[in-house]
Amino acid sequence: MSTDTQHVQGIVEAFAEQLVLFDPEQQAEVDRLAQTLQQLRDSLNGSYPRCRAAADAAAALVREKLGAESSETDESHLAALQKLARAFQGAIIEGKEEEILSFPEHLDPEGSTGPEGDELAAGVDQEIFAAYIAQQESALGDLEEYILEYEKHHDTDNLDAVRRLVHTAKGEAGVMGLGSIAEVCHGLEDYIQDQGQAISPDTLLAFKDWFQSAVEACRRDAHLPDTAAVMGLFTNEGEVQGPSAGAEGAASPAAPAAEASDDPLLQPVPISDPEITGEFISEAQEHFEIADENLLTLESDPDNLDAVAAVFRAFHTIKGTCGFLDLTPIAELAHKAENLLDEVRKENLTFRGEVVDATFSALDMLKKMVGQLEEALGAGAEYVPDPSLRQTFDFVNRIRQQPQAAAPSAPSPQAAPSTPEPASSEPESSAPAAPEPAPAASAGVSPSPEPSSAQPEPETAPAQGEPRKNGQKGMQIKQTMKIDADRIDLLLDTIGELVIIESIVTQDEKLSDLASPQLERNLAQLTKITRSLQDMGMSMRMVPIETTFRRMARLVRDLGKKSGKKVELEMVGKETELDKAMVEKLGDPLVHMIRNAVDHGIEPTPEDRVAAGKSAEGRIWLKAFHEGGSIHIVIEDDGRGLNREAIAAKAVERGIIESANGMSDEEIYGLIFAPGFSTAAQVTDVSGRGVGMDVVKSNIENLRGNIRIRSTPGEGTTFTLVLPLTMAIIDGMQIKVGSERYILPLLSIIQSFQPTKEMVATVVGKGETLPFRGRLLPLFRLSELFGVDDAETDPTQAIAVVVEDGGRQVALLVDELLGQNQTVIKSLGEAMGSIRGVSGASILSDGTPGLIIDVNGVVRMATNQGGGRST
Repeated sequence: MSTDTQHVQGIVEAFAEQLVLFDPEQQAEVDRLAQTLQQLRDSLNGSYPRCRAAADAAAALVREKLGAESSETDESHLAALQKLARAFQGAIIEGKEEEILSFPEHLDPEGSTGPEGDELAAGVDQEIFAAYIAQQESALGDLEEYILEYEKHHDTDNLDAVRRLVHTAKGEAGVMGLGSIAEVCHGLEDYIQDQGQAISPDTLLAFKDWFQSAVEACRRDAHLPDTAAVMGLFTNEGEVQGPSAGAEGAASPAAPAAEASDDPLLQPVPISDPEITGEFISEAQEHFEIADENLLTLESDPDNLDAVAAVFRAFHTIKGTCGFLDLTPIAELAHKAENLLDEVRKENLTFRGEVVDATFSALDMLKKMVGQLEEALGAGAEYVPDPSLRQTFDFVNRIRQQPQAAAPSAPSPQAAPSTPEPASSEPESSAPAAPEPAPAASAGVSPSPEPSSAQPEPETAPAQGEPRKNGQKGMQIKQTMKIDADRIDLLLDTIGELVIIESIVTQDEKLSDLASPQLERNLAQLTKITRSLQDMGMSMRMVPIETTFRRMARLVRDLGKKSGKKVELEMVGKETELDKAMVEKLGDPLVHMIRNAVDHGIEPTPEDRVAAGKSAEGRIWLKAFHEGGSIHIVIEDDGRGLNREAIAAKAVERGIIESANGMSDEEIYGLIFAPGFSTAAQVTDVSGRGVGMDVVKSNIENLRGNIRIRSTPGEGTTFTLVLPLTMAIIDGMQIKVGSERYILPLLSIIQSFQPTKEMVATVVGKGETLPFRGRLLPLFRLSELFGVDDAETDPTQAIAVVVEDGGRQVALLVDELLGQNQTVIKSLGEAMGSIRGVSGASILSDGTPGLIIDVNGVVRMATNQGGGRST
């Protein structure tokens, strides 16, 4: 590379760097930028006609339109200059032809504007996109919870939390190139800012519903929902109820969305180096995570300067890399956010009120922009900045320049005393003008004469020579890895095979005959390591149930409003963990049960409750906890309770039972799970068709769980879902029936005993029965159900195992109990298909297969085959 070429490239890099740090209010910087452009123009030869003409035009624009003395300063000019810097780098540093590069139209007298990019580019990396979807689904729960809390208390803390989440969602949508989502998020931000105290929770929830629909559309690779209606909510508040995404309410027509702007800041940007850009996108996600973690720290500790510095460094690093890649829109916003945080570091601003909002807005927009960049990279297209960038950019810039605006938004007793107006402007006007700003400096905003004040500092170093306000250090962020779920499943399958082989080896009779202490110790160690691997592998799939629980809070709120009831939901144990596959499948059953609790459980009116000696507001509890090696999900209400007589009468009328005589309360209550069963006098759009509880029972059985019911008339009802910790492993009891062996799920077993001759009786219409805890249970012989010929036929020589199925208890007759163990579940495979009474298979300790019994299927088989009619 010649010296002249290096010289020109150095000027281009200087121009790009000055733009990243540029502050138009500093006349010295304006002059220096114009000089750099003129120097570039003079240094270019005939090989770069477009670059030379554009540099000349840009120098004139800087002198005429920018600077403290100009009344026409417009951020769009800065965006045009940043786009120009990218074009310069593409042509002069990367050697691309000028014709294929995108130049700002009014700064490109010699050529065209280059190819246009698509706002929503295709080809986003599927792993990153899946992570984005998961993140949004998690945020939806938080968003809804904050909105519901705001509706109750109308406090600014929850509203600020809503605004920050929306801002984050906007940024992440931008990162994915989802401009429509980003636009709507930005519209809500403006609505919150403009409405003040007149913010409607219904509008916030309508946005949440639209956002949920948009995320689901992304998951299904479908078209995003229309933005016009939801955008109309923000301008015609109260006229539109908002779109529905699984909640109540419907969308209404609204004003159309704003037209796209010709703002140079929003012009397409060519991706000059795809490989490095891809690395930047990956690294940016790590910086976003660091910023998120430290911003959460700052929410509870606004004076934690270590956390401020960590967020500052994240913005600074993103800015520097974007400058190198010619991603000027991202770099410029990161620079503005960095400047804002720099003011906080220097204690010219406090991290409260609008400063918090602006920081979160900048972070969210950066996430969104990086997402859009990734999408464009995958599609091989230009990067098109999100239209809402301009509003975010202006908002951040305004808050930095007007520190007094931060206080009224979120007053705090810990807030610093108000600072006189000149506090923000004086340092900028007095900042020394350096010939060439340091890469990490914020010369345009630094009130300190020390050139290193804006450099990334150690986390424990005090800012501006002042002592720390607290002794806390910056948060230590855990390193995480995103692994495809299929790989985890494969790992668990492999561990399962290891467990089986370990069991076969350790229980091999030939090895036990060796009587070797050393071998016994080695086998014991093998067992220990294998179980440890199994537990560790299972923990990788364990997630909190919190997200599913949070959905129920919104459901209760909407159902309460629709029915005119006052209902409060209290959640306990949201942090309880269970298999991710189970968490995802619990949503529908819980929705049905919560609907029933509100519609049928809680009294029709507050007056009815008061007349019954209760508070006017109904209460529903949703609890989760571990007990006895299983997960218990409890749905409890303080309403009317179940009506035993009404349920029994309806069941007799429907032919489900012949008579309720001799049936326990729990057995009667279990009848509500029968298909089509309902005691509702009137069908509503909430419940009453008799399909919900049947779905609940089917879903819980598919999860190998069961449901228990307790109810007290006039006091309320409690449903308890008892579920295994995971879908991959089952705690079971090995049983022997003739020469065959089966596995009964422990969760279904109540008790086992050996019947006496006096216990066994035959009742007309009911078949064989056994007395158990004061009532008669139907006795079913597994040997008859599964066609085992060599099984024990004398009940007094066999074992009766009492199991529970949906509140109904029955006794199964088996030959012998072989012991309890934990086994890995295997599918029967496509060749076997679905076998009644069998839910899967497992390899037993001797290497032979064993079938896992489906208790519900066995009971249905027995009933249909005449092995006894259950009441």
